[in-house]
Amino acid sequence: MKIIRQIKFTGKNLNDVFNLLCVKSVLKIDKQSVLELWRFYLYSHESRKYCEIGQTLVEYENHRWEIK
Repeated sequence: MKIIRQIKFTGKNLNDVFNLLCVKSVLKIDKQSVLELWRFYLYSHESRKYCEIGQTLVEYENHRWEIK
């Protein structure tokens, strides 16, 4: 499947990631920002719905997202 977008979550790029369709909200857990994602936009095998700092959100051509 072709990748159409990749965005690494740095914790400082909240404006860039907050407007993505897959992002439900930005939360603070243990004094660190995480992204809460809509399960609807994730691949069905994806068990996590939180993206932590340092991880990358990848969007495929079918508009499904994955955390790498």
